[in-house]
Amino acid sequence: MGTTLQVEHLTVQVATSGGAQTIVDDVSFRIEAGKVLALVGESGSGKSMTCTAIMRMLADNARISKGRVLLEGDDLVGKMPREMQHIRSRKVGMVLQDAMGSLNPLFTIGSQLGEVIDGNRAAVRERAVQLMKRVGISAPEDRLDAYPHQLSGGMRQRISIAINIARNPALLIADEPTTALDATVQLQILSLLRRLQRENAMAMLLVTHDLGVVARFCDRVAIMYAGRIVEEGPVDGIFASPMHPYTRALIDAVPRLDALPERLAVIAGQAPSFKDKLPGCSFAPRCPMVQDRCRQLAPPWTAAGERAAACWLATQVVP
Repeated sequence: MGTTLQVEHLTVQVATSGGAQTIVDDVSFRIEAGKVLALVGESGSGKSMTCTAIMRMLADNARISKGRVLLEGDDLVGKMPREMQHIRSRKVGMVLQDAMGSLNPLFTIGSQLGEVIDGNRAAVRERAVQLMKRVGISAPEDRLDAYPHQLSGGMRQRISIAINIARNPALLIADEPTTALDATVQLQILSLLRRLQRENAMAMLLVTHDLGVVARFCDRVAIMYAGRIVEEGPVDGIFASPMHPYTRALIDAVPRLDALPERLAVIAGQAPSFKDKLPGCSFAPRCPMVQDRCRQLAPPWTAAGERAAACWLATQVVP
């Protein structure tokens, strides 16, 4: 299978009263058809902004200042709004954190599903029922005339997924799709997304904070910090021997059930503000392995097989 999504040097700036601020800084990654890439990092690292830039759904005060977003070889950055509307309805789907925010409270579930289905009224209704069954909605015929507020959070998210897979997109973006759900429903939704992704051979970009989810559902992972990708590679390799100290810190902070109870590891300090760009590595003020050059010079992108990291000590971190 070929590459479905290739992001090259994507840079997003936001206009503020203090001038333009770079929120996504020179981000590059790729997703092969039929594979899942996780985008992981602390809140405010630029993950959601990266997704909205790929979808060309940035706010009016934000713009892509550099880079390319290639969907099956076609650059989305130069597309006109009308072209992007066509692409979003057919080639790319996006499942958001809060399904209530992505569904229109004034319209029934059936009418919202019908917007992405072609055909006469009977055919649309039949296809809507099929989609609802596919995403695990019980008694779908009865749910068609319901409004979003009459469904549970898990059901609303399933409807959102059904809408986004209706036309078999090449790429599905899931931006923390289980945030507002309880633990049992979270697992059900993630398992559903993975099953649908495999059945349709879609590429999927999954934004999450949960490294357990990454280990269970994803093929590759990109670690994001302060608007930049600091490490990227296969999930197994990165979990076994992370190359970047930030990745190591994230893994160490995950509670373990196979060890004696102890205080959870924390990452000291806070991520820098986008207004305060540091001359060297942005993680330097929090890094336990920091050296003088880390504070002065931007680290090189160091590759090791299928993996790479932006760290002066990348090859030394790997055991």
